[in-house]
Amino acid sequence: MGTVQTAPKLGSLSFDVSSSSNIGTSFAVAKAATAVLPTLVDSSVRLIPDYLIVRFGSKGAGTKLTIAIATDAAGDSIVVPDTEATIAAGKTSAGVGACGYSIQLPFVASSATTFHLFFKVDAGSTMDISSAELFFRRGAS
Repeated sequence: MGTVQTAPKLGSLSFDVSSSSNIGTSFAVAKAATAVLPTLVDSSVRLIPDYLIVRFGSKGAGTKLTIAIATDAAGDSIVVPDTEATIAAGKTSAGVGACGYSIQLPFVASSATTFHLFFKVDAGSTMDISSAELFFRRGAS
C-alpha cells in the first residue's frame, strides 16, 4: 500500500496597519505594517509565505501597489523583494479594493520574528491601507 500524503495546513498572519495611511509614491518606513510570527515549540520556524492580500479604503489615482517585506524596521533585511500588483478597484465603489501577491519564497527563523510590510503606490494621490493578511504553509522540519 502507498503512503497517503496530506496537504500542509494553511495559516495566516494579520498585519497591524494602524500606521499605514497616506501611502505615497515612495516607501516610508514610518508607515510600514507589522506582524509578529508566533513562537513555536520547535527550535525554528519554517514557513512558505504563499499569498498576501492587501485591502485599502481609499486609493486615489494609483493603478499599482508595490510591497516589500523585511525583518527589520528600517527595511534593509529584505525577505520579499519589491513586488508590484495591479490595484483591483471595488465593483461599486472605485475608491476601495485590493491587491494580491503570490510570494512562494521559503522563510526560516530561529527566534521570534517581526515582518515589516512596506508599501508604495505608482502615481496619483495617496492611499490608505485597511488590512493586510499573509497566508502561508508550514515547511517541513
